[in-house]
Amino acid sequence: MGNEYQTLEVKVTWVKYPSENDDAEKRRNGDTKLFYILSVNAPMGNIICKGEMLFRPKLNEHLKITGKWTEWQGTRQFEFRNCEIVIPVNPRDMLRYACEMTKGFGPSMEEAIWKKKGEDWQEVKEGDVKGLTPAKLADFRDTITEIGVREQQSRTIAWLMGHG
Repeated sequence: MGNEYQTLEVKVTWVKYPSENDDAEKRRNGDTKLFYILSVNAPMGNIICKGEMLFRPKLNEHLKITGKWTEWQGTRQFEFRNCEIVIPVNPRDMLRYACEMTKGFGPSMEEAIWKKKGEDWQEVKEGDVKGLTPAKLADFRDTITEIGVREQQSRTIAWLMGHG
């Protein structure tokens, strides 16, 4: 397995543990750093990874995790000690990320928004794109806001970790 630390960029496909309700209950009780078991898509395929995090990861969220390979009950897994959110900088990649994070959005909606708005994709409004209903637009706007908040959280956590 090796004991050397590695860094992987992964995409969350499922938060296996804890459940959302247990997570919320623990946070209400004052817990700030929780143990998570995640199913993720990594460069080598789908893997299980485990570790403590200050935030609950979202479905399709991109993370950079640092840890090492271990084995538990005969199954290879990645135990991470550090985790941060990876948010694209390029406008097209950021649109793709926002579409991945928004339920009901896919590559065709991403392409239609990019074709209509280009780098101003965050300015999309009702009637700009076929199939972009008011409810979907509201969800998309919520995603854009949440990405901004999570980006700030990630920067703050990285800064704090860098300062002990």
